[in-house]
Amino acid sequence: MTNFLSKRSAVLGRIITALFSLSLIFSPAVRGIAEAEAGRQILISAGGRSFSAALYDNEAAVALAAMLPMRFEMSELNGNEKYCGLSRSLPVNPARPPGIRAGDLMLYGSDCLVLFYKSFSTTYSYTPLGRIDDPAGLAEALGCGKALVSFQSALEGGTDIKIGGYGYFPIE
Repeated sequence: MTNFLSKRSAVLGRIITALFSLSLIFSPAVRGIAEAEAGRQILISAGGRSFSAALYDNEAAVALAAMLPMRFEMSELNGNEKYCGLSRSLPVNPARPPGIRAGDLMLYGSDCLVLFYKSFSTTYSYTPLGRIDDPAGLAEALGCGKALVSFQSALEGGTDIKIGGYGYFPIE
């Protein structure tokens, strides 16, 4: 009888935990936090591949996020970057980075979006916008010459979010 009650308590505990997790998912406050976090996550797609990227917490990145979704034919430059002009200027705060890393997303001037696919040192100044989480395969996806590249919020891409330790849940 004690073993039965122990198992029953364990099952009830799991059910309560699952119900609590579901209440968190559907709670407007938690949902708002999750959406704000996901709003800083974007998807960059090219050559049939998608790359998750995080936007930085600055005025330029916020202004870029407000323009999403976007799709550009990006031009090649120097064998290490793709660039395109934006339809409007973004706020700037340029600085000379210690180096460019593959996966960096930067603003050159106030309206030139630059996606770097190779790492190198530079003497130019940029306003940092964000960074691809794992740029492995980015150079191949962008290919040689011009590339069609899409930028969208991770929410628009149907990304799942992780809430607590309870797993991944879709945001709809």
